[in-house]
Amino acid sequence: MTPDAGAALSVHCPVYPVDHGTLACVPLAHGETVGSVHLFWERRNAFGLDSRASVARVAEHAALAIGNRRLLVALQGMANTDARTGLANTRAFDQKLEDELSARADDETVAVLMLDLDHFKDFNDRHGHPSGDEALRAFADILRSCLREGDIAARYGGEEFAVALPGIDEATALAVAERIRSRTQGTLISLAPGITDRITVSIGVASAPHQAHDRVALLRLADEALDRAKQAGRNRVEYAGSLGIPALAPSVAAIGTKRSARKTPTPTA
Repeated sequence: MTPDAGAALSVHCPVYPVDHGTLACVPLAHGETVGSVHLFWERRNAFGLDSRASVARVAEHAALAIGNRRLLVALQGMANTDARTGLANTRAFDQKLEDELSARADDETVAVLMLDLDHFKDFNDRHGHPSGDEALRAFADILRSCLREGDIAARYGGEEFAVALPGIDEATALAVAERIRSRTQGTLISLAPGITDRITVSIGVASAPHQAHDRVALLRLADEALDRAKQAGRNRVEYAGSLGIPALAPSVAAIGTKRSARKTPTPTA
C-alpha cells in the first residue's frame, strides 16, 4: 500500500510503476498466491481503511475462482490424456474426430489410421512390461515426429493406436502411414543398459467421404484394413478403398512432403 507515490520515501511497485497518487497491490491468494491486483488512484491517500476489507474479500474470491479454473483445466487434461504415452485417449480421440467430421467441408477429406504394434505380447514376454511401456512411449514419439500440428494421435487401447489426418487426400494419408511404418521399423529402442530391440507396426487407412461419412463406419473400415495388413504378414499398410495405385514401396514416402496445410478447425466449446 503506497498512499503517496510521489513522496521521497514511498515504496514503488516494479510491476505497476507510478510516480504519483495512491497505489494498492493486493495479492490474489486462497491457500496459494495466483497473482495480484493493482489499484491506482490519481489522488493521494485515496484508499481508506473502510474499503480495504471489501477489496481483500473480492481478491480472495477471485483467487479461488482462478484456482478452481486451473484445477478444472488440469483435470480435463488428465481425463483426455493417456498416462503412459501422453497422447490423447480413446474418449478424446472419438470426440475430436466427431468434431472434425462435423466441420468438414464438402470437398475436404479426413483420413483415419488404425495402427497395431506387431507381436507386442511377445515383446512384453521377452523384456517385461516396463520395457513394453518404454516401447509404447517410443512409438508415441515416432507418431509425433510424423504428424503435423493439428493432426490427432491417440492410444486407442493396449498396443493399438489411432490417428486422424484432417484435410489430406488418400494418397498422402497412405504416404504418412508408410512413413510411420518405416520409421518404426528403423528405430532402435533402448530398454536398459546394453539392451535394445525393435518393433514394427501394421496400419489400416480409411478416409471420409470416400469410404464413410460418420466416425463409427470410418473407424470400422480402417480397422478392417488393419486386419488385412496383419493377415498379409504384418509390418505393412493397407487401404480400405481402391486408389488404382501399386502396392506401397519405400519411394512413396516422398509424397508425404507434399501434404497440404490443413484448414484451421472451428473452435468448439
